[in-house]
Amino acid sequence: SNVPAFVNDQDVPDSEFRVDMYGNVVAKPGTTGLANFSVCCTQYDHVLPWSRGGTSKSANVEVISWIANQRKSNHFLHGTDYVQGWSVASRPLNNIGLTVEQFVSLWLNVRDSFDRKTGKQARLKELRSSKVGKKLVEDVLYKTCAMQNSWKLYRDVLNGGITNANGEFEQILPARPRGALLKRLLALFATADDAEGAMEEARKKMYETRAPHALISEE
Repeated sequence: SNVPAFVNDQDVPDSEFRVDMYGNVVAKPGTTGLANFSVCCTQYDHVLPWSRGGTSKSANVEVISWIANQRKSNHFLHGTDYVQGWSVASRPLNNIGLTVEQFVSLWLNVRDSFDRKTGKQARLKELRSSKVGKKLVEDVLYKTCAMQNSWKLYRDVLNGGITNANGEFEQILPARPRGALLKRLLALFATADDAEGAMEEARKKMYETRAPHALISEE
């Protein structure tokens, strides 16, 4: 596994975090403090959409990232196409939320800060209960978005770009943002007054840090 040992902590019997069927890191439904429309929030997805006659029986319901669920809309993705999102090139896959690599990078950033202060290497359970760990969860991962229906902004920023005024995706970073940069970008969603302001601020931060030496320093 590529997951660092301190995150893949076998001493934690029931983690509050999950990975949905599309590869997005989400929080366990009902987790204390988890706000609607936060980056780790989930929604119930009807495999066969309700609008197409699907029922709410357990066999037809999956818990997935709310960002992915908004992207899926009322499409019916069956078989391997459903598991993989969309295989058609013109339709992006549904792993558009927080990836495992991004999630790990956030905790690596927390661990680096924690280790510098304490002089010891901590595991996830200890980091989660620390002041800096609680701040990451409460102020970033579980914080509600100040803007309504912001899933497209989440999708764009998590992929390292922004959709411009012409509706075209502008790739700014060479890869998905991680670590301290990602934490700052996600924090925008809890404080921005409007989508346009958040978009401009996110674009500014990504352009400021897209130089190779700046990207390396964020990891």
